[in-house]
Amino acid sequence: MNIPEEQIAKMVRNIMIDFVLGLVPFFGDIFDFIYKANSKNLSILESYSKKKVINGEIIESKSA
Repeated sequence: MNIPEEQIAKMVRNIMIDFVLGLVPFFGDIFDFIYKANSKNLSILESYSKKKVINGEIIESKSA
């Protein structure tokens, strides 16, 4: 999808933060509820893509 490496690094960092802090009992569940790493990663994908991402699928944009 031609996403810059810097943005991919941010996405990996989001996943790692979510994973590590999610290991802590109880606090990890609360953190997962608040942090929403997947939503942050989806917004990064959408901002650098000319294609639309819907429900995990890449949909070709007709306006492109």
